[in-house]
Amino acid sequence: MNILDDRFQYELAMRNRDLENVRKGVKQGLEQGLEQGVKQGKEEQAIATAEKMLASGCDHGFVAEMNGLSLQRVTELANKINSEL
Repeated sequence: MNILDDRFQYELAMRNRDLENVRKGVKQGLEQGLEQGVKQGKEEQAIATAEKMLASGCDHGFVAEMNGLSLQRVTELANKINSEL
């Protein structure tokens, strides 16, 4: 092999490494985005359910426990519902 062949092989290896790093980064980003989206969707569902329970007169502590929300968050939701009435 000559110097140009060696250089070409080196450049090709570096580009392949860079492409693999990009692929890994994109895959990781998609996985994290999907995970975050699922988490956000679950939280939005918990809030919607909590709002319905509060509107039906359920106890704040019960609503918090059943939906995995803090008592403070449930109180905030209850205040929001009451201010809209």
